[in-house]
Amino acid sequence: MTIDIETFRMNGYIILNNCIPENELEKVREISMRLKEQIVTENLIGKPKEFGVPVFWKGIDMASKFEPQLFPIYTSRMMYEIASRLLATSDIFLFNDQIVTKLPNEDFEFKPHCDNQYGPNLELAQKGEFQTITCAWILDDLNEKNGAISFLNLNTNKWETPLVNAGSIMVWDGNTIHLSKGNQTDKPRRIWLLIYSSKDINTVESNLSYFKNFHNKKFEPE
Repeated sequence: MTIDIETFRMNGYIILNNCIPENELEKVREISMRLKEQIVTENLIGKPKEFGVPVFWKGIDMASKFEPQLFPIYTSRMMYEIASRLLATSDIFLFNDQIVTKLPNEDFEFKPHCDNQYGPNLELAQKGEFQTITCAWILDDLNEKNGAISFLNLNTNKWETPLVNAGSIMVWDGNTIHLSKGNQTDKPRRIWLLIYSSKDINTVESNLSYFKNFHNKKFEPE
């Protein structure tokens, strides 16, 4: 697999085209839809949950705790190769895996933000004391209407919205600013976010007590 590390560092994100095995793509698509529908039908939003952030919301963080079939993929040799090269270390730690399914015509958007804003410590991440990356499995083709992700390019300081095909992986640094709008189409838009860290997040100073509820183990490929 060709990984343009220089482009990743320069722009803050990179696209790995058509690298997801078809059988895994179909499996994660089905799981993503099933978990989202469960949240909706059981009216779980706002109710307490055991893993990750304290309550259910429109997305599903720590998804592999709710569907164990995801964990072997999250810890696969392919993902280790991607993460180790972009984090520039063989010592990688699991952090979070998160499903973001936007149902047809769902008002579900993310304002401009960087992932490290949500912990464990934005200031230390910006100082380079640790690094996180998000490897987004694109499960449905992204277009201008269904909630494609826009990035503030670190090099040009301009917004870019890659229209990426299903089966590809988009990777961005935890300090990269990005956003996405709601889904204005009659089809679902599904993405699975696999998040890794160069440091065990439980050892990073944080005032967010719930960080003990995320993954806290070294990435040992399956």
